[in-house]
Amino acid sequence: MSNWKIWVDTGGTFTDCLAYSPSGDLNRVKVLSSSALRGKIIKKINDKSIQCKFNWAVQKDIFKGYFLRV
Repeated sequence: MSNWKIWVDTGGTFTDCLAYSPSGDLNRVKVLSSSALRGKIIKKINDKSIQCKFNWAVQKDIFKGYFLRV
C-alpha cells in the first residue's frame, strides 16, 4: 500500500475517523463534532470529479489525487 486510506463518519455528537497508513497501520480517532469544517457538494462535474464549497480556507487543489466514496 502506498497511500493513506481514510474513512470519516460525522455523526450528531461525534465524528469517527479510521485511517490506514502506507505501512498498513490502523489509526483510529473519535472527536466531538463541531460543524466547524463543514463543506457542501455543489455539483457533479463528471464520473470522477465533484465541485465543493468550503466555509474554511483551503489551498487550491488540496484534495487533488484523493478519491471520495459515498
